[in-house]
Amino acid sequence: MIPKNTKKVSSDKGLNQHLSELFKSFQNGIRAGRTTAPREYLEARGIDLYSIEVGYNSGQFHWRKPEEILKALEALGVLMKSKHGKGKQNEFAYSTIGKEGIVLPLKDEAGQMVNYFALRFKLQTPTIEYLNKKGVYPHYPKESTERLFLFQNEFEAATFQQTTLQGNTDAILALHDGEMTLDIIAALKGLNKDVEIILMGCNSEQLQQQFRDNSLPIPSVIHLPDGESLNEFYLKYAEDGIEALIMSKSSSTKPKDQPVKSEVSVISEDEFLFVGTELTYKIYGDIPANPSQLVMQFQIENDFDADVWRGRLDLMDSNETKEKIYHWTEGKNLNYAHAVEELNFITTELQQFRRNKAQRRGLKPKGNDTKLIGKAKDLLQSENLLDEVNNLIGDAGIVGEEKTRLILFLIASSYKFSSNLHAVIQSNENIMGAELVNKIANLIPAHERYAIDLTTSRSFRYYGNTMIDRKLLVIPDYSGVTSSKAIADLKKLQAKGELKIDAPKKGDNGILYTTHQDVTGHTSSIGACNNSKKYFDNEPKTVLLGLDTTATQMDRLMEYDCRKMAGIVDEVKEVKAMEILQFMIDNLHPLEVVNPFALSLRLPNSIPNARTYSTQLMHFVNIIALFHQHQRDKDEQGRVIVTTADIERGIDLFLDTILVNLDELNTNTRDYFENLKKLALNSPKGKNSTFTALEIREALKVPKPTNTRYLQTLVNHEFIKQEGAKNTGYRYKIVYWSEMESIKNMILQNLAELR
Repeated sequence: MIPKNTKKVSSDKGLNQHLSELFKSFQNGIRAGRTTAPREYLEARGIDLYSIEVGYNSGQFHWRKPEEILKALEALGVLMKSKHGKGKQNEFAYSTIGKEGIVLPLKDEAGQMVNYFALRFKLQTPTIEYLNKKGVYPHYPKESTERLFLFQNEFEAATFQQTTLQGNTDAILALHDGEMTLDIIAALKGLNKDVEIILMGCNSEQLQQQFRDNSLPIPSVIHLPDGESLNEFYLKYAEDGIEALIMSKSSSTKPKDQPVKSEVSVISEDEFLFVGTELTYKIYGDIPANPSQLVMQFQIENDFDADVWRGRLDLMDSNETKEKIYHWTEGKNLNYAHAVEELNFITTELQQFRRNKAQRRGLKPKGNDTKLIGKAKDLLQSENLLDEVNNLIGDAGIVGEEKTRLILFLIASSYKFSSNLHAVIQSNENIMGAELVNKIANLIPAHERYAIDLTTSRSFRYYGNTMIDRKLLVIPDYSGVTSSKAIADLKKLQAKGELKIDAPKKGDNGILYTTHQDVTGHTSSIGACNNSKKYFDNEPKTVLLGLDTTATQMDRLMEYDCRKMAGIVDEVKEVKAMEILQFMIDNLHPLEVVNPFALSLRLPNSIPNARTYSTQLMHFVNIIALFHQHQRDKDEQGRVIVTTADIERGIDLFLDTILVNLDELNTNTRDYFENLKKLALNSPKGKNSTFTALEIREALKVPKPTNTRYLQTLVNHEFIKQEGAKNTGYRYKIVYWSEMESIKNMILQNLAELR
């Protein structure tokens, strides 16, 4: 759709105003709720919608517009009359520039829009289109630029633009799909003669000749591996990979007398100042010791009027920060891209200030602590590896749940191995389940985890081959997936590691044809769900776990919360424990496993879904063996050989998990039933005891609605029976006592016999 004020467009309006107004409609289009495809494509390509100027052309902006507007749009070149002439209504059919494409604006030296770059990503082979050959992307570099990054096209430049790798004296510029235009040449000639130009990607002989013919400094070239585009490289290696390429190049080419970036001024330990291109940033607050947190109070002033933006920014949450700044800068006609660059620089400087502060206190900064890395490597050689890992998990702030937390951590790490599993916590305590999931996830390296709170029904179908592959999926509350009906796609991904999708699509001629799309997602996942039996019963790679909801565990959690609020908890110790575990994960390799004792892990056929749970147990034993890969023997093919110690530890940890999966009751109802059995056994009549609902509720301290629900569930499963009548009152008696214990003994006996 084109903005309302476009109705006033007439042919005498300037090119700049026409293109700016039309681009606003493209920006509105990409943010529209129903327009999901371009947003999902950008997300799959690692592009943040709020970090760049970007729009989406649905190809419908000219629909139902009067003839004077159509003529104006045709004069711009964004609308072309079809070769087929007039249609049935005696009206011309039109085609548009960049139809169903992601649009980026090119600007002239005055900063006005003069051209569009469009990536038609929906075509079988995505293609690039331009409106004309005017302008540069993202804007003309300043004359004072000391280092210029030159990219093959605008999409590559947009990928780099959102990173934190630009300094105050750096600039970026995009070639016209690998070629130089007159405006690009003019922009380069406007730079000082000592500027360093770095070309990212292919450097053709024709391009070199253009630099020589126009007396421009010959750029140094950073070649990307395997002919990849910068965007593909970024998806694989993230910002750190690009930085490593730049550092390897600039270490030999950077002049020794190149000035250092200006720094954030430190007024006091809780007050900072940074003066940017258009904005002045006053920052207040004590920098948190926790490296995962950086919430500060900002007062941002602009150079053009007295308006001041005041508010809190979480600098570690780039999406929220960019969204807040976007709305303010757009309203003030300020340069949003510069503001994002400056905030990224401020973030880097504040993080460095935090590291310096930690060093003054005798602590090592994250990412450079060779001592912690050494501890992680030593840990992998330890005879008591899993016990020490479990202790570190506790040191990282995870209270109680000793068995469950270790199982969760092992499963969470399994995305690195071919024997991957998924864990779902059964719990009606949504907060407890989500809290445990998030804390376990924080023990995995940040670049190897992908968090999901809410999804659309088809989100997983657009993840591509790199977005979640070889990562941990973190789903604190599965209701965000089940409510959108995306759970079926997720379960297929969890079971097979891939999705193969056929979907109908209408061609330009109106004929439907079938498109095929593959999604690769070899992952592990951890999450919490209060109706797990309904969604995950007998899923081949999904393991159900229970939570400890006893009064003792509640006391532990409340004590920890109080100690944390009182400042007694050693947060530095928690961070160190997290880092050691993350470094340890980095040193685990995706080796293959051979288990000469696999036959000893076969569960008895008499239990339901025996094959599924036998396979899960074998996968879990393989994960334990791979954690010990630095101390286990390997066969001639380099496969890690499972030992009896791995099997014994696997059975010890995983047996309770099998029982949770086999149990007809969910973990909360099971806990209630076990407490009810203890109440009966401690009563004078023992197993013949009967109770009213009120007596049970008061003895077990359970709310009335919850108590009623549990009793009804147990009656329905015939674990208890209801005696009496409504007018005289009901009493409840346990009639089924030892089903899970007998199953447990049967499994243990079977495993012992096989061994």
